[in-house]
Amino acid sequence: MLSKNILPRLNFLKNKKKKSLSFLLVPDKSWAKKPTKQSKKTGNSQFKTLMAKKFKFKLASILKYRKIMKEQQEAKLAQAQFAKMQTEEDIQAIDNKRHQTYQALASNLETGFNLQDQLNHESFNKVLLYDKSKEKARLAKRIKAVEFEQAKLIRKHMDFKSIEKLEDQAKKLHQKELLEQEMKQLDDLVNTRHRVKNY
Repeated sequence: MLSKNILPRLNFLKNKKKKSLSFLLVPDKSWAKKPTKQSKKTGNSQFKTLMAKKFKFKLASILKYRKIMKEQQEAKLAQAQFAKMQTEEDIQAIDNKRHQTYQALASNLETGFNLQDQLNHESFNKVLLYDKSKEKARLAKRIKAVEFEQAKLIRKHMDFKSIEKLEDQAKKLHQKELLEQEMKQLDDLVNTRHRVKNY
């Protein structure tokens, strides 16, 4: 029979041996443990930081200003074109009245010559010719105004497009940087898992 002093020592060795064997039989799954609240919080914050990095164009205020200037110039051109069209319609109306005057003169000759009517028609025709000459001069000015406003609009459009092109380039660069950051985070995550698993 074993003495009472030896039994506790044997139990201690037995438990120690059992514990060491259990380490060999049961694989270490510490790397596969569910993430703690703290790790989740950290991971989510990193993800949010990446996603929250919205695109911000440094020249946005200049782009907005040039867009407003372009739209204002478009309105000016539209006004100039409308004024030109109105003048063309006025000239056409004068031509129509002159045509009616010629018809009245011809009718006066066919139905019996009336001197007073003839003088009235001729006087009215002179007034129409004078009005037409004024409208034609106004039309020439308005044609130049349209050309001037068109040239200004071309410049405003080019100014706007130059900044808009820079914005497109900046957006592409921003997307590229985000993609590179995402790939780096994925690589870091994979490398971390491998290190923990092989530990």
